[in-house]
Amino acid sequence: GLIRVRADSFFGILNGADSADWNPASDSFLPANYSAENMAGKKICRRKLQQEFGLPADDEVPVIGMVSRLAEQKGIAEVFAPQYGCIYRMCTELRAQFVVVGSGERWCEDEIKVLAGKLPNLRAFVGYSEEKSRLVESGSDFFLMPSKYEPCGLNQIYSMLYGTLPIVRRTGGLADTVEQYDEQTGCGTGFTFGDLTPDAIFYTVQYAVDTFYRRREHYEKMQQQGMKKTFSWDDAAEKYLEVYKKAGV
Repeated sequence: GLIRVRADSFFGILNGADSADWNPASDSFLPANYSAENMAGKKICRRKLQQEFGLPADDEVPVIGMVSRLAEQKGIAEVFAPQYGCIYRMCTELRAQFVVVGSGERWCEDEIKVLAGKLPNLRAFVGYSEEKSRLVESGSDFFLMPSKYEPCGLNQIYSMLYGTLPIVRRTGGLADTVEQYDEQTGCGTGFTFGDLTPDAIFYTVQYAVDTFYRRREHYEKMQQQGMKKTFSWDDAAEKYLEVYKKAGV
């Protein structure tokens, strides 16, 4: 209520992405570079990702990546919680491969390890690795980010710039940066859902996978739209300056 009363005193400013660091055309961590004009290197990154994580090298099966702190904020219970999360259902009912990189709550780390040992299409690295994280961003076809809340978020921005379509909950900065796919036009930069439930995540991932298989031209169009987006710190800096001016600084 207080925030609503003082709404004119609040300003939301999206994070910027360092284009010198997060650029698939020049990223030194990648096994191959690529751009919106020449996507050949992304296929190489995809094969390297599958090889690195012990997945079958299959160009026709979509890879869904996830790089995250394994914390409640990130929606981990709805994905990984035993007898509640949707990861087992996604892995057994969808023709897709899943790669997870992250660390955090012990129960989640342990559950991911158990599931990765049981499910042939789920692989994980529990811990932090810059190289593996960037390989997931570049080599995946989709990036899952089901956050409970997200003031801005960066991984969905990196994903779009790397031609990896984000699948995100429609909250905070995720709602501000990811444009929902329009099946009629093929426009958009990703897939969004509202309710934070295992079913909502499952059916949105299912829809994304279905688009990959049945409307590949739309999938590729969205890749291009995402890679051509601009998330410059120059734009963010201008907005910060505007706020300082309004504050009389």
